[in-house]
Amino acid sequence: IGTDASISTHINNVCERNYVSIQAGRRVVPTELGIMLIRGYQLIDPELCKPEVRAHVERQILQIADGKADKASLVSHTLNQFRQKFLFFVMKISRMDALFEASFSPLASSGKPLGKCGKCRRYMKLISSRPSRLYCAQCEDIYNLPQGGSIKLYKGLVCPLDGFEIVLFSLGGADGKTYPLCPLCYNSQPFEGISK
Repeated sequence: IGTDASISTHINNVCERNYVSIQAGRRVVPTELGIMLIRGYQLIDPELCKPEVRAHVERQILQIADGKADKASLVSHTLNQFRQKFLFFVMKISRMDALFEASFSPLASSGKPLGKCGKCRRYMKLISSRPSRLYCAQCEDIYNLPQGGSIKLYKGLVCPLDGFEIVLFSLGGADGKTYPLCPLCYNSQPFEGISK
């Protein structure tokens, strides 16, 4: 959790923010919010959840203390690494937003079952409020969908690449276009050079 001097501060902070609760025997147990926060970090940058990142920084600090490394260059290097992580995180923050909205919004509990997840074979929920998306409560994954139309199942067909049920997207109007799509393939194209 940190150094011996900072452990109590870290525990106090995560308790105050409702990421964990203290249970019998002074056990620290993650709350639903804490678990969802970690899952959001894992969606964006899994390294941020691992102790190796902090351990690496601590090793660098020890090198400075032992006179084996230059403080200014290590501080500059470390700040640059975290600046890059921060910028990447900001670019992908919509993943965290979508995960929290799907998990803590009343829409998540009222979403309509539509299509089976190719990973767990359970039904996903269609969250039709903008942005429309499919949410698998079992895997806690979110699959964005095309906007401005309607979504329904497509003949019970399954994607041969990943096992997800195919859905049909239809634009409104007399000349509205209609096309089938796999939720996973739409979100992470399996072939290079293909865009949404």
